[in-house]
Amino acid sequence: MYKLESNEVVAIIIGNNVRSVRELTCYTQNQVAKNAGLSRSVYVDLERGVGVPKITTLLKVANFFNVEIERFLRGIKV
Repeated sequence: MYKLESNEVVAIIIGNNVRSVRELTCYTQNQVAKNAGLSRSVYVDLERGVGVPKITTLLKVANFFNVEIERFLRGIKV
C-alpha cells in the first residue's frame, strides 16, 4: 500500500516546481500573477507552498508558462 504525501508536503513541492519554472523563464512574481490573471498574494502563496492550490490556479499558471500541469506535480509521491 502506498502512503499519500501530506497536504503540506504537496503544497511545498508544487510551490517549488512553480518557482523553478518562473526562475528558468526569468519572470518576476508580479509579472506571472498579472499575466496569469491571479492576485499577487495568491501567486506568492502558491510559490511559498501555503495550502494546496486550486486546479484552476495551476491551469492558469501552466497556461501562462505554456507547460503541462504535470510539470508542477513532479516529485509528488502517491
